[in-house]
Amino acid sequence: MKRYASFIKKALKTTRLSILISLTNKILFFIIIFFISSTYTQESVSGSFISTSLDGESVPLIIRLPKGYNEYDADQKYRLFIFLHGSGFDSGGILHRSFKAAIDELINKEEIEPFVAVFPNLFTNKVPDYQNVHMYINSQYYGNFEDVITKDLLEWLSSESTFNLKNKVLLTRKTMALCGFSMGGIGSTGIGLRNPQLFGAIGSFSGVPSWDLRWLDERYGNWILNNEAQKTGDTYTYSINSGVTQELYGVSAAFNDLKGGMVQFIMTPQGGFDQTIHNVWKQRQDSRTLIKNGAIYTGVPGPYIYIYSGEMDWYFESSEIFATREWPGLKVDDEYLKFEVDPEAGHEFSKAIAKSGLKWMSEKLGEITTHSKLLLNEQDIMIYPNRVGRGQPVNISIKINANDRIKLRVANIQGIVQSEPINYLQINGANILQIKSPDIPGVHFFQLSSDRGNVVKKVLVQ
Repeated sequence: MKRYASFIKKALKTTRLSILISLTNKILFFIIIFFISSTYTQESVSGSFISTSLDGESVPLIIRLPKGYNEYDADQKYRLFIFLHGSGFDSGGILHRSFKAAIDELINKEEIEPFVAVFPNLFTNKVPDYQNVHMYINSQYYGNFEDVITKDLLEWLSSESTFNLKNKVLLTRKTMALCGFSMGGIGSTGIGLRNPQLFGAIGSFSGVPSWDLRWLDERYGNWILNNEAQKTGDTYTYSINSGVTQELYGVSAAFNDLKGGMVQFIMTPQGGFDQTIHNVWKQRQDSRTLIKNGAIYTGVPGPYIYIYSGEMDWYFESSEIFATREWPGLKVDDEYLKFEVDPEAGHEFSKAIAKSGLKWMSEKLGEITTHSKLLLNEQDIMIYPNRVGRGQPVNISIKINANDRIKLRVANIQGIVQSEPINYLQINGANILQIKSPDIPGVHFFQLSSDRGNVVKKVLVQ
């Protein structure tokens, strides 16, 4: 009987141990699952944001989170690459699939710094005509598509909380790149050069950086006149339902102001191109004109520009004209431009080209603060008086560029902000920022920040 009792005790002990081991394994399993779920391993997630620039339309997008992304690690920050698609339905999804392999391989092999990639899908049903060729520009016909990127998207990213992008993504010029394919490449060069203070690098894959009139006439004009236009006597009639004509109508709708509520087509009834309309195109979108008129690279910092085109591409001559004929005339350092050509490719790009372009843009983002000839420096700023009574005005004289966005922070030694800017003045032609000194005596630090860097000055409040 004692023997059976001893056997029963051992069995119960073994059972309790098995149950304990089983529970321990389950707990460990759930801990591992929790850890994995809180760390994204190179995955794509979907989202959307409301665009006030498009009258409240919801804009869907795909976000590619890099390997090791952890929304709870507040100290780890990421660069941002925005990818703009071409015309057509679900183009954002198509572009994501095209770039995904290149992004993953570069990050997995540690050839570039990890970044968050965003693919907005900007196909609107508001205006279904002309193949949805909105060109990512603010226009009377399509709407304010440039503002969707430069305002709505960036504002949404600065407040996005589901994946904690608001604390994880760095929204500064030296950490943001903008690139795209086809119409997206056109949008990238246009937006990037119209807003040089926003993006440190831009990329055009099979885009149109130059709107040279000879190229337009040879490529579009000849095709339309010989294949699509109807000629009666000496007058041509154009059908917006024909392929190439429809595309050119779409571009006209994007770049031109409406006249009497109608789109101004760039081609004339005589078969030529309207010079006045073409001048508008150049002023609003042509890369060379935007650089020259905006004093980019000479008066204000400019982005690094990556241009790619297949030699068999319909748009190849545009990229070649800009990179080999127009760029040298701008007398800008060649380090700011990279031009790559695939002699066998048409309107497409390979994973190798995607990797090359993304790697170059990523490397150039890292060089902005060290190679810029337009950094903010101590000689740019003068603060007076540097001994001041409590609550008295302090003047800050600063040499700024036209597109500089200056921020001022005043703090004491404990880091407590004491005052805010109160006035902008011009004294003897100089730009003066005037603020009221803090009410607390002691040494205060005046930190001025811009896209070109930071400068800190000390002021003694008595």
